[in-house]
Amino acid sequence: PPPPPPPPPPPPLPSMTVLAAASATHTSSSTHSETTVEDLLDIILQLKPHEHAISAIYQGLHCLDSSALAALLKELAKQGHFKRSIEVFDWLRSLPSDHELAYLCDLYTYTTMISQCGTQPQLQRAMDLFNEMRQRGVSCNVHTFSSLMNVCIKANNLDFAQDVFNQMIREGVFPNLVTYNILIDVFVKKGQWDEAVKVLDTLGNQGVQVEVRTYNSVISACSKSGQLKQGVRVYDKMVAAGVKPTATTYTALISAYGKWNQLDKAMEIFHDMVRRGCERNVITYSSLISACEKAGRWELALDLFNRMLKENCRPNVVTFNTLIAACAVGGHWEKASECFEQMQSQGCRPDSITYGGLISAFEHGGQWRRALKAYEEMQTQGCAPDAAIFNSLLEVLWQSGVLMAQVKAFQLWTHANRLGFFRIYINSRQQTCPALQCSIVALTTGAAIVTVLRWLGELRNKLYKDGPSFFRQSVTFKLQKSKQTRVEHSAAQIYGGLSTLLSSSGGGCPIAISLADSVVTLEAPAAALVTWLKSPTFGDVVQMYTQRYSQQFKQLASNLLFSEDVAIAARCIEVFSAVRKYEQMHVLNNSLCPPEILQQRPNIVRKAFWYGAEFRFSEDTIWEGLQLFDRITCSGVLTVSSLASVIAA
Repeated sequence: PPPPPPPPPPPPLPSMTVLAAASATHTSSSTHSETTVEDLLDIILQLKPHEHAISAIYQGLHCLDSSALAALLKELAKQGHFKRSIEVFDWLRSLPSDHELAYLCDLYTYTTMISQCGTQPQLQRAMDLFNEMRQRGVSCNVHTFSSLMNVCIKANNLDFAQDVFNQMIREGVFPNLVTYNILIDVFVKKGQWDEAVKVLDTLGNQGVQVEVRTYNSVISACSKSGQLKQGVRVYDKMVAAGVKPTATTYTALISAYGKWNQLDKAMEIFHDMVRRGCERNVITYSSLISACEKAGRWELALDLFNRMLKENCRPNVVTFNTLIAACAVGGHWEKASECFEQMQSQGCRPDSITYGGLISAFEHGGQWRRALKAYEEMQTQGCAPDAAIFNSLLEVLWQSGVLMAQVKAFQLWTHANRLGFFRIYINSRQQTCPALQCSIVALTTGAAIVTVLRWLGELRNKLYKDGPSFFRQSVTFKLQKSKQTRVEHSAAQIYGGLSTLLSSSGGGCPIAISLADSVVTLEAPAAALVTWLKSPTFGDVVQMYTQRYSQQFKQLASNLLFSEDVAIAARCIEVFSAVRKYEQMHVLNNSLCPPEILQQRPNIVRKAFWYGAEFRFSEDTIWEGLQLFDRITCSGVLTVSSLASVIAA
């Protein structure tokens, strides 16, 4: 960097008053020796903003050496008076070299002021002070270089921090543990886990006693880079060296195992943490619950959450978000809803991720009314929806099969498109290209179906506006995958959904669909596509959702939709009452169960689960069916021969 500008001229000194802001006139050197850092600190803190610090403490500075002045400057910055610290030091460094107070600007005070630049951060000022030290012949030590490296990190100039370290080595200044810790922090922030491991190995080879913070930084770097084996190796090395792991150590390992979907290993680390008596914190439990989410273990996630509460560990928004997401992955929207209500009752404010997990849970449970209600609630809370939320909403609305919900899906698609989502990109704007190529990113089957229908509707509008020439020789539409998210469907699922849509869209559909490299492609010759777009069959398909019923349901309110759930709940109560009445009429009697049925019991259960899986029944539904079967066999309603025919079938 260029040399710093010359320091400003010193302000005019006051008359030789001693501690004018505090006491009487200085008259003897004995009084000088009684002035302490605390005295000068109190005087400066009592000054008004427009008063000069030098005028108040000028004579008192004669009582300090450079280390005492460094302590004063540190304390001023610590108490939030950084500008006062700069005022004092900048006045001192502006003094001529023959001034009686010039000796105070030395290694200690320069290094202190360089380190303070990290609190702003002020990298340029730190470099100016560093260069000024060299111009004045003040040697830099390990603390100076370390402080400058730390300022570089705070200013997010990681390459420059590494250059400072290399310069330090070239000048023969030997790094200490603090320096190496800062260097490891540089590599951690740059994602260079291998370099961080090398630094740790260097410390071991030099016989340096590495502290727990250093190990934690390296393990965290390995964890964030997906280097699970290296992280475990560092952990084993740490334990072998007799360094006691902390909650940060265990949490980094748990997070690493969770990312690689090794929940059992993460639980082993957790149990070792408990065995060693290490206190668990909210980050530990949140990381472990997140690992449960990735493994699909929602029950274990709830157990850990309850254990967390028993240990008086207060959950935060991250904890609740991972817990709700775990319930969503497990397909238990009721549990996700309970967690959401508990979150609010504990005063934890939901964010966009919270609502995204809740809507995803409703999507898995087919609860489209509740999903809409959650979406409207998140808007009133000022939470912005993302692509995953819109994809979940379109999925649950479309798959409901309810015309009213599917029309709402088209309205939401339009709203999301205006916000920048579901943008259809034309990849061949040059007229010389023989094909009109379009593409989009869709994460769920429902979103893909709605998008294709909207695209076809737009093509029909273009046909009437620009004529057949707009279509060129052929038309291609590709649905691509993006960065994996919590709601993304596989390309095969999207392919299957679109295939069903096209096959049911009436005769004459010329669009061919294919799947290759996780990209679903729709392709049709331009002439055939134009003919189909003009046909009444196509108009009936698209207009049903885009025009004919759109206005009718445009003002569809979630409270109206939710009221239907109340009616459904009333019917459920009626059915449940009928079931209870049936149970009372047919009391179970185990002696009435034929031995043949008991012998076939394992086979019956096995077949029930096999057929249940084929029909995509939930486990609860299968168990309820088996209970109904048991009630029939133990109530004497059916004869042995009729039961045997049922089993044979």
